[in-house]
Amino acid sequence: VLVLGLDYSGKSSLLFRANFGEVVTSIPTIGFNVETVSHKNIILQAWDVGGRDKIRPLLRHYYQNTEAVIFVVDSSDEERLPEAERELLSLVSESELEGVPVAVALNKWDLSRHMSRERMHQALGLAEVRKSRPCKSFSTSSVSDSKSDFFDMLEWINDNTRRTEENRRSNIVAGQSSVPVLQRVVFKLKTLLLT
Repeated sequence: VLVLGLDYSGKSSLLFRANFGEVVTSIPTIGFNVETVSHKNIILQAWDVGGRDKIRPLLRHYYQNTEAVIFVVDSSDEERLPEAERELLSLVSESELEGVPVAVALNKWDLSRHMSRERMHQALGLAEVRKSRPCKSFSTSSVSDSKSDFFDMLEWINDNTRRTEENRRSNIVAGQSSVPVLQRVVFKLKTLLLT
């Protein structure tokens, strides 16, 4: 699962909270972190990719083998909402991510200045995204469990990833597509990041 979003949206903090159960202050991610998050019978390997401007052109190298995307948006940063919309719509237009489920994490929901869900849905163009794939938004917080639907989001991803995987298997049997080996992707990423 790819975890994407603009810088300072709280991607790493959200994963650290889910993994370790505590608030972790992090610095902006350069490159990527790989976190394994467990919940009930779900084990999710999340690739947390930095959201800074200079990293964004490299994102397409992470798309192969992606089973779902968590797109994290700072729900308190109205000024950057148009930029988040452009990134999300660009992401879902990528052919390698065709049909891949997208969970939108409306993050920092614990802050009193967060925007309404309706405002964010409209500004992010979620109605358009839903035309091409499963897409659902979830309120999340890296500091408050009572304000966070993070684990509901994992269950939704698990349910929708299974459906996507069943469709992929059908396509492979029909000779329409094949899924490359994960090791090749990791090698490509290491090569890109080390050069």
